[in-house]
Amino acid sequence: MLAHALVGYIRWVGEQYEKLSQRMPAHRQGLRDSLRGELAGSHPRTPDATAALMSALTELEAYARSVGALDKESGKEFLSRASAGVIEAAKAHTEATKGGDPATRFVEILHSLFEAGRVYVKDKETGQHPPGCEQLGWEEADDDAASPYRPKRGADFVGWTADIHLYLDREAAYAAVASFATRGGIPFGIKPRALWGALKRAGVSLADEGRTDTTAWIEKHSRRVIQILREAIFGGSPDDD
Repeated sequence: MLAHALVGYIRWVGEQYEKLSQRMPAHRQGLRDSLRGELAGSHPRTPDATAALMSALTELEAYARSVGALDKESGKEFLSRASAGVIEAAKAHTEATKGGDPATRFVEILHSLFEAGRVYVKDKETGQHPPGCEQLGWEEADDDAASPYRPKRGADFVGWTADIHLYLDREAAYAAVASFATRGGIPFGIKPRALWGALKRAGVSLADEGRTDTTAWIEKHSRRVIQILREAIFGGSPDDD
């Protein structure tokens, strides 16, 4: 019966594909944004994965009603119970892995360093201050300075940025995070190569096939970098405001 139901669901999704492809991304994003607070402290991808499951459950409920397996009331109850179960599992996963995953710990520490103005990134193309630079480790310069902004005093350089990605300098980013962890007594006994591999496996970084980093065109030169979504660090584009 389960196999028969799944075949029917897949066929139904195929028939509804155009409508779903237009409706689902916004629905999933809305769920993801609403879950961030409820899943605070989770891996950066957990709210999105949870939202994806809940979106799929919504369509499963619609399919079940379309074939008469559920009516409106039973469908509402199914969605309520199933969604609650997914969220409960996500919370349990968060508690089980909090602080133990090196990718999560790296993201949390780097976020804290940006929040405290202890690190900064440059514009990927110009090497100067990027858009939204005040949230990326920059501050207003003196009136007689050549540039309106300068890196915050004491901030360490960790990479570059453009659009929706950060392009981390491998040595500089690792040194900044590891140094902060050491000073704060935070367990962070992982070597750089193992850390970049953990970021790749967690889906936080974009890496070339067979490698833990990628190549990017930085300030007119090709460089090996750790490319990650700014959203993974800031929970949204830093200059959204």
